[in-house]
This record gives sequence, C-alpha cells and structure tokens, in this order.
Amino acid sequence: MYQPQRSSGTILCPNEMYIINIWTIIVVISVGFISALDDDVPALNNNITINVNTKVKSRNKRYVAFPEGSTFIATLCFFTNLIIPAGLFYEGINWGISYDLPNATSVKEDFFSNKYALKRRQRRDLYNRMETVLDQMGHNGRICIYKALCEASRKLNRDDLTLGQGLLSLFFKYPLKRLTHTEPDDHRKYHWARRYSKENTHLDCKDIFPDCSLSIIDVMAGFH
Repeated sequence: MYQPQRSSGTILCPNEMYIINIWTIIVVISVGFISALDDDVPALNNNITINVNTKVKSRNKRYVAFPEGSTFIATLCFFTNLIIPAGLFYEGINWGISYDLPNATSVKEDFFSNKYALKRRQRRDLYNRMETVLDQMGHNGRICIYKALCEASRKLNRDDLTLGQGLLSLFFKYPLKRLTHTEPDDHRKYHWARRYSKENTHLDCKDIFPDCSLSIIDVMAGFH
C-alpha cells in the first residue's frame, strides 16, 4: 500500500497527482493551440468593424396542424325571463357548436387552395348543424340562417362589440368573393342571401325572410 512520505510541503496522494498531471497536459495543449492560431490569424485590435445586415427578410406564412380527429367546441348559454315580474319563469337556451380542426393529413391542401372557398365550406358546415337544431325546435332552419346573415351585417358592425358578439359576427360573416364552379349549391344559396341583404339595405331583414320569426342575432347577442 502506498505510504505518503513526510515533507515540509503539502502531502499529495496518487489521485491528486493524477488530476494535476491531467490539468497540466490540458494547459500545455491549450497554450500550443492558441500559439498556432496566433501564427495563422492576424492579431485583433480594438478597431473592430462589424457589418450588420439591416435588410428585413420575408418569411412564408405558417400554419398549425392538429392531430386527426381534433375538435373545437364552443357552448353558448343564454338565460332570460319569460314573465314579468322576474323570478317566476325562465327560459334557458344552449348552443353547442362543434368545429373540426384541420389535421396534418389535409392542412397543406387546404392552405394552398382557394381560401375563400375554404371559408365558405367551414361556415356551411356550421350553418348546417345550426339548421338541424332550429328544425328540431320547430323553426325553418335554412330561412333563419338567411335572416341571421342579413342581420349580422347590420347589427354587428359596431366597434364596441363584446367578445361573444365579435365571435357571432365572425360566424355570420360570409365571404362574398366570386364563387368557383366546383363549389356546391349550398355555397351559392348562402352567398345569395348575404349579397341580396347587402344590396337591399332599405328593406328590413324580417321582411326579406318572413318565414322565420326567430332572430338568432338578437337572442345570441343579447339584443332585447
């Protein structure tokens, strides 16, 4: 077994000597490497000039892809009095809207396709589901959606909208860009209802679409 010898200095064990030797080798190699660099690279001075490129570069638009089957669900709940004075009878109306999110299998195709046709298709899916609910409630779902497209552009065009009213405005903001020949008939019908209402602002929406007694915009936006 190793026996450290006494001396007037510090006593070092073999492990400590081994570590010191390693650090000595590292220092020697580093000094040699720096010396070699000094031979090949001109000495640096304080007068260093850095060229900064201030040109603003463009970047392609990015998109978000969700796993297949992802769904965005929005639930709107409304609660109002039926009879005055308050506190006796109430009516609650709940709207559950399910929106399929784009997944990685089709997002590129949708992203590079006609964006207005894509927006119309998304709104068509939403309107069809709302029409089913309205039909089950005893209303004419399709006509009520037409009426909502008419009223949204007139009642939800203010700057002081709440968050819920702003979302409602987006739901019923149907794109009026030119339709393509490959789009289905539902797109053309919603397009006609929105365009006809916009071109005939002197007519009331309830007169344009008298077959629907329900005002979706008034109920969902709280305009009473």
